[in-house]
Amino acid sequence: MSTSPLDQCLAISAAHARIRRVLDEELATYHGLSYGDFILLMQLLRAEGHQMAASALVPVLGIPVSAVVRQLLPLEKTGWLQRDPQAAADGRRYVRLRPSGKSRLQEALQTAQQTCADLPQWAPAGN
Repeated sequence: MSTSPLDQCLAISAAHARIRRVLDEELATYHGLSYGDFILLMQLLRAEGHQMAASALVPVLGIPVSAVVRQLLPLEKTGWLQRDPQAAADGRRYVRLRPSGKSRLQEALQTAQQTCADLPQWAPAGN
């Protein structure tokens, strides 16, 4: 029996919501990070020079620029990342991962990897 494209999209959405909820809980409990913070820090870790233009985070995080800025502020206050106060020569403002953020992320990465390994693959959201 085949499912409709809508049913497939809804199943993927439910699986994503479950994964996000589980990772949010584990990362917050052990590392003081939300899932969104983890995704943001991972993007910076993987970026060349551990920095990105703040505007480049918009499509990755799926939130508007104003929400990206709101998400950056507490991470900057904790010392995990640094925002450039002035625009660079290309007119963009950059965000870079600081050593303390990289250290925190390395610890959280182990938790996230184990949590993902423990999740039943494509299990219905109700399980």
